[in-house]
Amino acid sequence: MASNYWCCNGCTHSNEHGRRKCVQCGTTKNGYSGGGGDTWRCSQCTFINEGQRSKCSACGAYNGGHGHGQDDGHSPRGGRGGRGGRGRYGREIDNEVRIVLLGKTGSGKSATGNTILNGELFASTTSGSSITSRCTSRQAQRFGKEIQVVDTPGIFDTNLPNDVVQKEIVKCIGMTSPGPHCFLLVLGLTRFTQEEEESIDHFVNYFGRRVFSYFIVLFTRKDDLDHHGKTLDDHLRTVPTSLKKILGQCDHRCIAFNNRAPSPARHDQVEDLLEMIDEILRQNHGECYTNDMYSEAEKVMKQRQYQIEKKRERERERERKEIEREVEQKYRGQYGSHYKSQSALEQRVAELESMRDHYAHRSTALEREVRELEDEIDY
Repeated sequence: MASNYWCCNGCTHSNEHGRRKCVQCGTTKNGYSGGGGDTWRCSQCTFINEGQRSKCSACGAYNGGHGHGQDDGHSPRGGRGGRGGRGRYGREIDNEVRIVLLGKTGSGKSATGNTILNGELFASTTSGSSITSRCTSRQAQRFGKEIQVVDTPGIFDTNLPNDVVQKEIVKCIGMTSPGPHCFLLVLGLTRFTQEEEESIDHFVNYFGRRVFSYFIVLFTRKDDLDHHGKTLDDHLRTVPTSLKKILGQCDHRCIAFNNRAPSPARHDQVEDLLEMIDEILRQNHGECYTNDMYSEAEKVMKQRQYQIEKKRERERERERKEIEREVEQKYRGQYGSHYKSQSALEQRVAELESMRDHYAHRSTALEREVRELEDEIDY
């Protein structure tokens, strides 16, 4: 039976099988895309790094031994695994990170946004009612980056009219111009509902299936897992098939957040998330989700809507004809004898009218003959 753990090539730490990267040093697991096959050994500390990294993930030395990097000053404490104060998520993300939050009301989106931005920037509530029904953008400086988070309650609402959803989509794309680096689907650890599944389908219908290339599934209430001594992998084994399918479509990118954790733990969670976003960028060749991608998805959506409308028209026409046929059959069944007697009467009337016309014509001819005879007598 396959092992439930894998050994990191960089630091030899044993990681759970479902993890893509080492929790200690961030080295990509063998066999997963996103890190490339080439590696290099740091001349300062002998740590094995991924080929595309310009600095050592452990000590910060440049590839080739050109000196050590400096603490960026944004980490609240020393890094994990002897890596100093440097962030672990690499250098692939430029100066801006744009994240779009998705999820139903009550899933913990606002609290997640606040964790990412390290401040109470989104109004958060524990009630079942939505704080806002329109896209909202907040940003903050973290890890030397300008991180933007956009909440999109309107886009994820299946009850809104299409034109309203369309307007919110355009607004969302405009807010994150030239486009988001990540769509973060926020789910609770509770039962994955049919409503959530339909909402995701609703969203993908607008944005196109390529949007899955930018998806990360984030589960809130990680503290509940910790309380029961369970891991995220344990939870993933219990989720329904519909959610497993969604996870498969986004290449099993998922993470758990405890938005009530102490600041250092929340800091580490955000670093893990940024590392996943970094991986998304590598897999998409550095491209964010763009207006062009949405425009292409919009064309497909409009074509699909046209096909659906044509199909509905055909179904309505078929139903109309079927109703007419049923009514006619029922009417004829009830009044069939009446139809027959009425037809016979109409035929008899036609015969009598024909006879009347014949006798009228004959009477006119007889009257003419009588007048002619009378004229002869008078003569």
